[in-house]
Amino acid sequence: MSGERFVISLSVKKNRRKKRIVCLVMAVFTGYNFYIMKNFSLIVVGILFIYCVSSCRKQVDKGFEMTVDLSISNPYLPMSVLVDTIESVRLQLPSPYFWGMVDNVISKDSCYYISDRKQEMAFRFSKNGTFLNAIGQRGEGPGEYREMDSFFVGKDCVYVCDMSKRTIYSYGFDGKFLHSLSFPYSLVFNDVVELPDGRFLCHRPSEDENCKGLWILDQKGRRVKNLLEYEKGIPYVHSAWNTLCAQEDGTIKIYNPVDGSYYQYDAVNDTVVRTMRQKSNLPMLADLHCSDRELYETKEECTYSLFTVDGKNLVFSLWSFNSANKGMWSVYFKKDGRIEQGNLTKMDIPGYSEMGRPVSSNIPNTFVTVYTDEFPDDAFPSAYQQQEINEQTAILSLLRLK
Repeated sequence: MSGERFVISLSVKKNRRKKRIVCLVMAVFTGYNFYIMKNFSLIVVGILFIYCVSSCRKQVDKGFEMTVDLSISNPYLPMSVLVDTIESVRLQLPSPYFWGMVDNVISKDSCYYISDRKQEMAFRFSKNGTFLNAIGQRGEGPGEYREMDSFFVGKDCVYVCDMSKRTIYSYGFDGKFLHSLSFPYSLVFNDVVELPDGRFLCHRPSEDENCKGLWILDQKGRRVKNLLEYEKGIPYVHSAWNTLCAQEDGTIKIYNPVDGSYYQYDAVNDTVVRTMRQKSNLPMLADLHCSDRELYETKEECTYSLFTVDGKNLVFSLWSFNSANKGMWSVYFKKDGRIEQGNLTKMDIPGYSEMGRPVSSNIPNTFVTVYTDEFPDDAFPSAYQQQEINEQTAILSLLRLK
């Protein structure tokens, strides 16, 4: 049963810049008429050069912004609007393992590394679905972790971070223990990835005064550099979605759900730049300036994007509201700025009746979902509905975005 694959295919500011340039030229011409008459060409070229440089710098520092109007309520968002192709593969665990709740799918070379939040375990599969090995094991012995708070894959090994022990364990791709790195109990983070030079990028989008923001942990367990500091007095977003993503192509993306900002790590300069921000017509969490407890007591409605996929041509997001048990999906098309949204998604793609449960992933331009035995049989992709499904079965679906 392992190794089976199933693939289905489906077939703003230019005018403002021109005005600014014209105004600059006219101002200089009016004040220095005689001088300009003699040196007009040089001055115009100089002004244009300075403006272009400053404009480019602004774009790098702040990126572009998009606003989703959440007051527009559509019943459904058809998935065919954003999905180009879907590829599914069956992942069958051997005894005594079984699936609890898959929360992260990491692709590297010819393998998938999959972590299970409920079981606090991780497994390695070939990309055709063949089980290869488990990664480490829980326990109190040498090389064993107590809790799997973060799971990530580096250049030469696989990592498990145990915050209860303040230890990062490294394992070979075959799952065997290599070594561990301890760090002070004063350091706290939610997500972590390996940098190209072997250090670790740590992220905590919370109100914790000591470790809030984005910073670097070195190979000796020391906090050595702050890259991004968040404003004080902003509530924390409780989400299982990874806010750090080390993609297969080496790009490291950072997402702050509190204010909707996207960043990218620059390995050459050891810095981060903001590339994009998505916000809504309602106040974002960052606009409230309150503690976690005050957030639950406030009557002011605010929103944030619970999870998001930043694709090549579009941004796909699920929005959550603090004052109501509801959500809304949106897709932003980068080329023309068009936005489509819906209260629910609709799987209008042949062979699929339900979307599956979304999980974090590092696969570029792909929205990843998983089906396990928590779903009824008729919710699985049709290619697998006649097969035996049990607690050791998971169907991984890769929704390639347009």
